[in-house]
Amino acid sequence: MAPKFKVSREEILEAAYALLRDNGSDAVTTRAIGEKLGVSCRPIYSFFPSMETLRADLVVTCMQALHEYTHRQFTKNSFLNQGVGYIWFYRELPNVADFLERNCSASMLESVESQLFEEFLAVSKGNPELAGITHEEFEGVYTKLSVFTSGLVMYVRMNWVEFSLEDVIELLKSTGEALFMQLLSKKENTAIGPGQRARGPKEEI
Repeated sequence: MAPKFKVSREEILEAAYALLRDNGSDAVTTRAIGEKLGVSCRPIYSFFPSMETLRADLVVTCMQALHEYTHRQFTKNSFLNQGVGYIWFYRELPNVADFLERNCSASMLESVESQLFEEFLAVSKGNPELAGITHEEFEGVYTKLSVFTSGLVMYVRMNWVEFSLEDVIELLKSTGEALFMQLLSKKENTAIGPGQRARGPKEEI
């Protein structure tokens, strides 16, 4: 009969995540987890034969935390919430973010990025003002917004500027609007053709 332990696999992961969140990845050891749970290392090794297997599951837990942040209702715009949540994840959980950067596989990151883009695409296509924008053009705007968001993350991580939540929302909102306005203006000028000009609202056809 398999031995019964006082702790579960989920409780071990929760303890490991708490140690990571509060003290960084170096604090996540079997001894520290055991002390936090009030048990020896034996039940930990029963569920996780090595620290590598524990870290693999811890990556999944951290990805779930990132998903929760990028789907919080900071505003009424779900895509804007993605960017705000991503930045705020780095702001409030720097140790978790650092751990993900070092341990998350490229395929997992690509999967997350693909999901976020599809959500962005669905929200943007639901706006009738953006109906004429192609898939490739949406990708271009998304890429530029991602670069801008990553830059804000760097500012947050390095404490170069003290951003409030309202600051982050306004920066992302105004940048997104500017990129779409630039794209729509370019498309309008292309449609008018060279040597022509757009008629003003009071000009007759």
